[in-house]
Amino acid sequence: MPKQKNSLEKALKEIQQAMPTNAVKEIQYEYALDSTGDHALWLWIVLKATTNAQSKQTRTTLRQKIEEIWQPFFLDAWPYIHFKTEAELQEQAHLERLVVS
Repeated sequence: MPKQKNSLEKALKEIQQAMPTNAVKEIQYEYALDSTGDHALWLWIVLKATTNAQSKQTRTTLRQKIEEIWQPFFLDAWPYIHFKTEAELQEQAHLERLVVS
């Protein structure tokens, strides 16, 4: 966990507010150690099922915004940014239900 939980929450809130609602459905995250033992933030940006939301340009723009917001908060923790679609999120939930059953 970062030095201050409030800083993590504030950074995530700023990231959420910076995301365009016409492209992003939700943000999922995990803050943990990466394979080298360094602090890292894994972000999964769930994109809405529109052509523009899933374009390479949209993903690049979102990635740049997230990195700009994140860096002033945690210079020692890199954000690993991943994108998935609403359909992938639904498929993941379906698979998780099958594993639990």
